[in-house]
This record gives sequence, structure tokens and C-alpha cells, in this order.
Amino acid sequence: MFQKKKFIVVIISAVLIAIGSSPLSKATDPNSYTTATTGTDVLVVLAADSTISISASSVDVHNNVYTFTNFDPQISTDKVPDPENYVLTSSGVLLQAKSRTYPDSSEYSTALTQLIALNNIVREGSNDPTTVTDHSAVKFTFETDPGANTVSIDFMLGSGEYFEGDWDLAGIYIDGINYAYLPNGKLLRVNSSAQITNVCTYGSAGGCYASDYEINGVILGTISPKLTMYAALSPDLAVHTFVAIVANTDDTILPSSLLLSNFQSFGVAQQLVSTFSYGIQIEEEEVAVVTVKAEPVPDPIQMSEITGTSVSSPDAGNNVTITILGKFPQAVRNVDVNDRRISLDSWMQDSSTITFTVPATASGSYAVQIWNGSLPLLQVQTIVIVTS
Repeated sequence: MFQKKKFIVVIISAVLIAIGSSPLSKATDPNSYTTATTGTDVLVVLAADSTISISASSVDVHNNVYTFTNFDPQISTDKVPDPENYVLTSSGVLLQAKSRTYPDSSEYSTALTQLIALNNIVREGSNDPTTVTDHSAVKFTFETDPGANTVSIDFMLGSGEYFEGDWDLAGIYIDGINYAYLPNGKLLRVNSSAQITNVCTYGSAGGCYASDYEINGVILGTISPKLTMYAALSPDLAVHTFVAIVANTDDTILPSSLLLSNFQSFGVAQQLVSTFSYGIQIEEEEVAVVTVKAEPVPDPIQMSEITGTSVSSPDAGNNVTITILGKFPQAVRNVDVNDRRISLDSWMQDSSTITFTVPATASGSYAVQIWNGSLPLLQVQTIVIVTS
């Protein structure tokens, strides 16, 4: 699929390079955008009743960052059966990967390059890693209510890319951790796994060439419904960090857009063994069914290995520390104990151990499953715990 721009785009490059203004695109945009230049501009991303306080002096806007009062692409019902789910009713921030200024050695390019390496993303038909090209980002520090331990943000991903493919990349980081992983463990990219919806009039795996929609001058071939991401705040920090990045990958045309709004915080009951899951939450009934012709992208090959386990004696509260031994080059996404997910801040990982503490209410065997988004799955570990 990396060959997508060699022949078609060479023939019609004169009209495609100026994507938004091309007569071929037939794109319209009923929304308005203002270039974000100061830290106070970015405050519009906060929910109306948010207890989050953003430090305006800490805000960094990188390349193409804009603000909007609301977003409604006015998609017709012949494209999606539920156009009301493709709307952001609150103000927010728009990032667009259309700068065409690369290579860029910024921290944002480095962060996405690390994500690509961690998830073993390669170019189609090649073993070479996918590369980050032009990109835009926003970064700031914030504080929130002392009782809050979780933040959420609404977002939509749109692109000039077609839904048949696996292109471009977005990351949303809270306290240095990327939470823009889909429930299936995939990164947020332009593909059917991201629940991206085809609104293109004329396109192929090579991209969208004509559409009735655009976002701020960028032709819109695909767009997600409104999605929500939940992230855990580090309990050791009084001041937290937010970073959002969207980037083109492997080329500099058919840009992608990331719209963010309704940033807020709240308290989630924290237990060492919990069913609450952080990351992108998707309402299945709100998503249009799309027929995908492209071959599915295979899960990353499992490179981690478990070689043993150990367990501590229970403390006074019958809490035990479990250590999984082995080789762990891939990041752990989730840990289940007896089919219940523990919270993301419950474990520590390095190259040879994964360590976490859980309450042991009774003596017996405990099944531990480590999830890192790769196949084959790591083997379930049976831990025997003897309580006092």
C-alpha cells in the first residue's frame, strides 16, 4: 500500500496538491476556525463545568493549531445513518498535519517515532519502520480538583486518506503515557479499526480524490464519530501534562485532522482489582457499518516471554506483590487477575519484570493474564497465594 502515490498522484498532482481548493474535491466546510497563537486560546478545549486549570504560560502550539466554537460537518444521511454522532457541541482545538516541514526533530516527532517502534509498525510491503513526516501538536500543563484521579476528552479523527488503508497517526498523552489506543490494542490511525467512516465521493486505497466535505481547507475522505478517551492521572504529581499530536506518515499529502474538546476531570473509585478500563471508549451502536475491502493488518508478533513468577507474603492487609519474570520489550497494555482488570497505575514494568500488588482475600490459585496487543498471547500464569 506504500506504493499508493506513485502513478495516480503523478498524473493528477496539479489538482491534488492543493487539496482543499481543488475544483475536483467539491468540498465545503460550514465551520469556522481561528489560528491559535497564545496559551489562552487553547483554554477553549475545557468543558463548560471543568475543574481543570490550564497554565496558559505552559502552552506550546506546534505548526497548524486552530480553535473552533463547535464542529458539525453536516454529513448527509446517505453517508452515515447517525450524523448527529459526528458533532462536537462544545468549543475545542483542531490539529492538522499539513505543514510539510520535515524532517522535524521536535519532541513530538520523537514521541510518535517511539510509538511506531514500540508497536512494530512498518511500511506496506517493507520491513522498514513507518516514518513520521509533517505533524502538529499542542502541549500544556494543568492542575485539577484534588479529588480527581481521571481525565476525559472527546475527539474526532478526520483525514484526506481513504478508509481502505492504514495511514497517519495520532497520540494523546497524559503525564507522559499515550492513551490513544483502541480497545483492540491498536494505535489511533486512519483505518477501519479506528471506526473511521467513509464520506468520500471518489477514492481508493490511494486516497480520497473528491468529497463534499472538508475540514479547514483539507479534503475529508474519512472521519470517526465522536469518541471519548479516559486517562489516569499520576497520583504522585500535583501538576499534570497534556500532549496531543497528529501526523502524516510516509508521505506529506492527504493530511489528517484531530479535533479535541470537552476536557474535564472526575473521580473514579480506585481499587487494586478493578473492571474500569482506561483508553478510548467506543459506543458500538453509534458507529456506521463499513465494508472493508483491504486485508486486515495483522497483530504485532509476540516478542515478550515469561520465564517465571514470584509472590510475596501477605502484608497486614492481606495484600501481596506478584512479580512476573521474563523478557518484555513490548509495553504492557493491561493485566487481568482472575479475569478482572487491574488499574493502569497498579503495575511497574521494566525489561525483565512486571510487578503489581493485589488484595488476596483468600488462599488459593490466582490466574494472571498479561496483555500487550501481540500474538500469540502470553501464557496465563497461575499464582498460588497463602493468606494468614
